[in-house]
Amino acid sequence: MASKFAVIGGGPIGLYTALLLSKKGEVDVFEKGTWPKDKVCGQGIMPSGVTLLKDIGVKFDSLNSHVFKGIKYIDDYEELIGHFEDYPIGMERSVLSKQLFELCLKNKKIHLKEKTQIKSLVSFYDYEYVYACDGLNSIIRKLSGVERIRSHGLRMGSRMHVDQEPWSDYVEVYWQKGIEAYVTPVSNKRIEIAFLWYKDQFNPSAHLDQKLMETFYELFAKVDKNKINNDFKAYGPFTRYSSVITTNNITFLGDAYYFLDGITGEGISLGLKSAKIMTSTENIHIRKLKVKALYLNYILWVKLALSLSRYPWLRRNLLRVFQNFQRGFDTILRLNDLSIK
Repeated sequence: MASKFAVIGGGPIGLYTALLLSKKGEVDVFEKGTWPKDKVCGQGIMPSGVTLLKDIGVKFDSLNSHVFKGIKYIDDYEELIGHFEDYPIGMERSVLSKQLFELCLKNKKIHLKEKTQIKSLVSFYDYEYVYACDGLNSIIRKLSGVERIRSHGLRMGSRMHVDQEPWSDYVEVYWQKGIEAYVTPVSNKRIEIAFLWYKDQFNPSAHLDQKLMETFYELFAKVDKNKINNDFKAYGPFTRYSSVITTNNITFLGDAYYFLDGITGEGISLGLKSAKIMTSTENIHIRKLKVKALYLNYILWVKLALSLSRYPWLRRNLLRVFQNFQRGFDTILRLNDLSIK
């Protein structure tokens, strides 16, 4: 008898998970909204994530994405450039969502159920396994009783798009007054600007987009103001996570499992790698250990990056040190994109 799986949440991680599971049996995907789905995030995809998406059938070209060489950190007069071993890609989440959605539509073993609100776990008793991919505010995590809430160091995020040709083949990271701005090329004619900040350091009462733009004068001197899209969105604070990877027959993936911060751009690649591991046939204990190792690595580098945001003196000193040890800094970036087979 063929296996029957449920995937809760139809974002990129949920659809990718469904495509993997379809090789083993029937898959029902439950999505509270519709497709394609958008998300407030940095929209970069690290090399390991690009490889996994290509393997599943996602296509990248200059019209729907942009290959970038690495990351450029800019702090007043200090600059530091880092490179990955392979090339990351910038792609809008709605564009990625559309491709994965179309791949799922063509797959006869995947049954997409949009506009479906989940109110209890009773509906999923008939499924062999349930994969919760329903994001930072996961209802499955809450219903399962494994949700945890952090109360300190709360972070916020926002984003906007600009329809102009990228001026750099690097993701540019700017720091100003407790806020970071990430500029990611997402096609040959569009860039995304994402902002991250500590809630206790920057908490405007109104006109958030204008205040963020005013904070980054050097950055917005490069932006064609007439080409800024009317799609500004904010998100946060990032407070909720799961205390476990699995409970009973439920597996938590992506932001439904654990989200600390979007500062590294690793989020989607981390979710894809975890899905690949947790849908494999390896012993469950081995699978969980591998995912925990990925997240320990993620937490290490994110906490370092958060320290750079919180303490400007530390950031400037480290930037100066790594300017003289370029190879060492490149190694750190590559370690951030850890893969475990």
